[in-house]
Amino acid sequence: MTDPLPSRREPGAISRRNVLAAGLTAVTGLGVAHSIVGSEGFHTAVTDRESIVTVTDDADGLVGLTVAETVRRKTVASLATVRNNAGVPLSVTVALETCSQGVLFGPGGGQGCSVSFTLPAGQSSEISVDADAAANTQLPFVVSGEAAGTGFSFSLSRETTAVAGPQTDAIRIRRIQLFRTRAETDEWTIRRLTVESDAADIARIDLVVREVATGVVVSTTAITGIGEAVYDARQQGNEPALVLSPDQPSNGVDGTITYELTVTAVDVDGNVASATATD
Repeated sequence: MTDPLPSRREPGAISRRNVLAAGLTAVTGLGVAHSIVGSEGFHTAVTDRESIVTVTDDADGLVGLTVAETVRRKTVASLATVRNNAGVPLSVTVALETCSQGVLFGPGGGQGCSVSFTLPAGQSSEISVDADAAANTQLPFVVSGEAAGTGFSFSLSRETTAVAGPQTDAIRIRRIQLFRTRAETDEWTIRRLTVESDAADIARIDLVVREVATGVVVSTTAITGIGEAVYDARQQGNEPALVLSPDQPSNGVDGTITYELTVTAVDVDGNVASATATD
């Protein structure tokens, strides 16, 4: 049974890339002192008396570990799942190598640069992280622990990659100026539209016109290929910045109807902003 995590977590992409650990082919109990020290390639295990120890790339090892390939920064995401296949309870600690890179969330509500918990035999626990590392940088961490009274301990160094993710108020629609219904030319016009992103280039801007009374969508326009963090379309002389046409000839522009324009902007990091105007 997996312990619950904070409700705002976002699962990451779990791989077997960094699954761990040490599988014991034949060991006379855990009463001997076993010290397992892991690294990225994890290929060594040490015991204090003659034993047969195999190291596997399998979550079914003595201590199983699956690690997310990436985690979104500024969002609580699944970092790793630890499984206890040792047959006895384990005391486990997961710690970031650099505390400034984020906050960990462990079973039972623990959080911080490191989290510690008891993992019963045969069970798994998931650890999440709110990463504050720069985008596309490595996020190294260590999973360590022991089985009390047995002399068994382990330490495993792993890492994931922090990637860009949504940020609050990172993208804004600065202005929708003079959205107007032009029944005589069968179109809607906008004098000026300004969108800005603090986080990344703007990927797409969608403009949707609907009838306020019925909610029927009568015009859809997508602006793509922007490639910059600021989009600023302005009227030049008598020419409006943007002209929107009905999607279907049957959706002709009616000067007696109130229309609503919804502008939705998305940047390449997935940040979203939306604003409306009516006429």
